[in-house]
Amino acid sequence: MGLWALGEALRNAVGLPLPGGVIGCALLYGLLHIRPQLAAPLEPGCDLLIAHLILFFIPAVLSIIAYPALFGTLGTKLLFTLVAGTVIMMVSVGLLAQFLSRRPAVVSRKEQS
Repeated sequence: MGLWALGEALRNAVGLPLPGGVIGCALLYGLLHIRPQLAAPLEPGCDLLIAHLILFFIPAVLSIIAYPALFGTLGTKLLFTLVAGTVIMMVSVGLLAQFLSRRPAVVSRKEQS
């Protein structure tokens, strides 16, 4: 919550066109990259969220059930959007993985000494 609030404060102070949560996630990534030992206390909470990830999809499913007429009229457009978005993401992640696998490994200062 602290990094989210800091991200909101930075967004408001600097006027960044990103949500405070995205800025907070970037701050968390940077903090964990600089100090990896801080990840250990976060692991139980992350494991809990991943174990119950399906619960995050319930609101979307309920909205489809609650408004079947809307889904019927826009079903083709929604289906096309979902398929296209999935294909774009899969191709993007695949290309990124190939690019990153070709880069030389970065050796930390600890491993050098």
